[in-house]
Amino acid sequence: MLFKNPLLLVLLFTLFQSCSEDVRDRPLTMSPEVRSGLTLIPLPSSISISDETVDISNGFKFKVPLTTNTLGSQVVSAGLTRLKKMGYKTEEKNGLLVSIDLGDVAFQNHSIDTDESYQLQIAKEGINITASNPVGLSHAFSTLSQLLYSAKVKGQLKAYNINDAPRYAWRGLMLDVARHWIPKSIVLENIEAMASVKLNVLHLHLSDDQGFRVESKELPLLHQEGSGGQYYTQEDIQEIVAYASAQGIRVIPEFDMPGHVSSWLEGYPKIGTGGAGEKLQKSYGIHKGILDPTSDATYTFIKVLLTEMATLFPDEYIHVGGDEVSYDNWATNDKVMAFMKEGDLQSLSQLKGYFTLRVQKIVAGLGKKMMTWDEALRPELKAEDEIVIQSWHGQSKLEQAAKLGHKSILSSGWYLDHKLPIKELYKVDPSESQNELKYTSDSTDFSIYQLDVSINEIPAKGSIMLFGLKSKNISGVINIMGVPSSIENAKLIRDNLTFQFSGDAGVLSANISLGKDDSITGTILIGGLPLNITGIKAGGDDMPDGVNIPEEPKKVQLTAAQAKLIIGGEACLWSEWVDQNNMTSRIWPRTAAVAEKLWSPKESTQDVADFYRRSLGFSNYLNEIEVDYNGNQIEFIKSVSNDVSVSDISSFIEV
Repeated sequence: MLFKNPLLLVLLFTLFQSCSEDVRDRPLTMSPEVRSGLTLIPLPSSISISDETVDISNGFKFKVPLTTNTLGSQVVSAGLTRLKKMGYKTEEKNGLLVSIDLGDVAFQNHSIDTDESYQLQIAKEGINITASNPVGLSHAFSTLSQLLYSAKVKGQLKAYNINDAPRYAWRGLMLDVARHWIPKSIVLENIEAMASVKLNVLHLHLSDDQGFRVESKELPLLHQEGSGGQYYTQEDIQEIVAYASAQGIRVIPEFDMPGHVSSWLEGYPKIGTGGAGEKLQKSYGIHKGILDPTSDATYTFIKVLLTEMATLFPDEYIHVGGDEVSYDNWATNDKVMAFMKEGDLQSLSQLKGYFTLRVQKIVAGLGKKMMTWDEALRPELKAEDEIVIQSWHGQSKLEQAAKLGHKSILSSGWYLDHKLPIKELYKVDPSESQNELKYTSDSTDFSIYQLDVSINEIPAKGSIMLFGLKSKNISGVINIMGVPSSIENAKLIRDNLTFQFSGDAGVLSANISLGKDDSITGTILIGGLPLNITGIKAGGDDMPDGVNIPEEPKKVQLTAAQAKLIIGGEACLWSEWVDQNNMTSRIWPRTAAVAEKLWSPKESTQDVADFYRRSLGFSNYLNEIEVDYNGNQIEFIKSVSNDVSVSDISSFIEV
């Protein structure tokens, strides 16, 4: 037998599935002929190529401004290190001269407003790099190193003239290092890969129910009791931040609250409500552990924690989570209920809003700005506080945030743990609605069901609106956790309804039974994982007290100023099913597709076939700069093979 367990064959396939100036409307200045010869990712804003061949056989000599500041020196050093990994000599007397013009020698802090543009000219006489600060210089080195890798493959370097700047200011990758511990070496390796495609934000999800992953000297029980012994020391964090900075990357820490805090409550139970779920968790999902929003001691604790972390993470933003809050422990706590009554808070959602506002004031008092997941978006948050809202529920949340005057970034559609192929990641764009609703309304033939959705006993709410059940010409909308999607390819056989719809995890399939007692049961299949659904009819043309048909959703129209508040996006890798052995392979090369969508002019990113062509060369480039994105494959194969040749199994997987 080839494998000790046939299910491991499926596991193998799962583990290795690969997966300043406003330039949003800038005209494309790259001919199809030029594009077809490029292997660059992301594509630059403007590029021209001549037939002139540039001799690089003697290596390079660098002319760096003597006035370059500390960060500039670090960026140059990181750029030279990358070229040396590729086998190029950078200190040759007879080498091709590389001249660097770095404008702002006093530059220190990379922010949303940093000018990341650069110019790169490659000619027989030498190479000229111009940038206004070290961040733009880092991007220039990334482009140069990719061109030099292509030159090694093709045997020659052409003369290039590149003027480049990003489409969006926020181009990030979120790594969940809380659910499964991810060692520092893996984080550093991914920073190197991020820089190669000009991503500029590393978002570290540092705390969750399964672990608190950074050393706290002020509140030591957080990492001592809440990490299982696996956490970053403060020296580790300083090294990560410095390494990222030298690659043009900001590091944003996330400390999720008021939910997802079981790891906090393991060592400090008094800041919780004393209910269930307040111990370090081994299972995944939405647990009941939650902070006590009624106690000043809770906010004092948060202030001590964030004050300490603000010294470790110099960026202007701190992410405070705010997602997936279970209200059970609040709802059953007499003290919480009395607090709500005294404060005239009408709902648990309003209580969470009260908590969010108090945390925002703590963050502002530290001279920082708050970032949250989209559940924390509330009208009470002030636009002048420059809060960034991260949307994982879709385009509508970006638009809501923009309407309220907040900056926002998109992650919906870019969840790497969903194993979406490149073609699906490449469809997503922060400026476009991902799921424009399409259905045929019929007041004489409609049914509305309220749904309860669960996976691994995690509850969520939803609804489904169906038209045409009688005629079997079925259309409608399914809404799960606030994300509506059009129903497609619906078929009704007796009482069994099947259909498809698009979501963050690609095209999903549903199989549901319509009961004669107006009940509904079934499953939704997401990447092989079933979500169980149950529900009851809540309206319809045959119900005397049925609800009216909802108005057809209208596309939100943003003003030009509001549209500019959508400042980019982040690919996200949650680690429930990921650890240090397969994290890098789950991220690369797929994340390069996200990087290009966020950097390159919109009209340059419509040809997914061309991206696939370039991604083949990029994968080899990652190996060249020692990003081992598929290095654990052999070890995985060895662990599941039954004395069968590793090379045979590798060949089988490749096929």
